[in-house]
Amino acid sequence: MLAAMTQTPPGEDSPTDPVVEPPASRIALVVWVGHDAAGGVEGIVERARTGEKERFRGLPALGDLIARLVEVHE
Repeated sequence: MLAAMTQTPPGEDSPTDPVVEPPASRIALVVWVGHDAAGGVEGIVERARTGEKERFRGLPALGDLIARLVEVHE
């Protein structure tokens, strides 16, 4: 994958140090996961920069929550 992200700097035939393109934007999430009394998955997703927290119950809800937080960030 790194090879696909490297470029040759202008005026050089081959780079000595690869130039890696940074992602357009990033979001850092902290995910706290545990089990409820019934054995299901539950937890909290926290947006690291703002401290905003949202609860989830079940893996599908976790996926939906992360997808929504990423869409809001873009």
